[in-house]
Amino acid sequence: MLVTAPWVLDLDRMFSTITADKLKIIVFRSGCAYRARLENLLATRGIVGVRRLDFGTLDGILGCVGAGVGITLLPRAVVASVAEEGRVAAHTLPPDEARVPTVVIRHRDAFVSTALARFIELARAHLATPSTERQETAPGRFKATGPLSPPVLTASKGQAAAQRRRYAR
Repeated sequence: MLVTAPWVLDLDRMFSTITADKLKIIVFRSGCAYRARLENLLATRGIVGVRRLDFGTLDGILGCVGAGVGITLLPRAVVASVAEEGRVAAHTLPPDEARVPTVVIRHRDAFVSTALARFIELARAHLATPSTERQETAPGRFKATGPLSPPVLTASKGQAAAQRRRYAR
């Protein structure tokens, strides 16, 4: 969702009246997918060369946006409670601009908690189910081809013993 100060009610009007040198985007440091998406979203509207304010905390970003310093792009789940409190305004984007790919990377030898194993299982089941909407938005190299095998949980003898002791309690 595009997040602005609480008094900004009309994005089209805001974009038509503000110039790139006056607009600030408040974002996480480089490497954030939402930062890149916001820059692309503004570029499609002819707004380039905006000033970026890089923050390391979500509270810092939302506080500055709420004070009217600039705008940001964040997931709905992150913005919902703050918008309900009236501290910021959350603007829904058109579906073709609203989707942001999320990538989860983990080391294959790292410990897999029960929660992570369940998440992997659900993600694989979700991706294995054909969906017209998902196929339209997913990158071509990640097409679902059918049911995937469940995650393989491997542990050394010491790790396995520690896990058994932990879950036996």
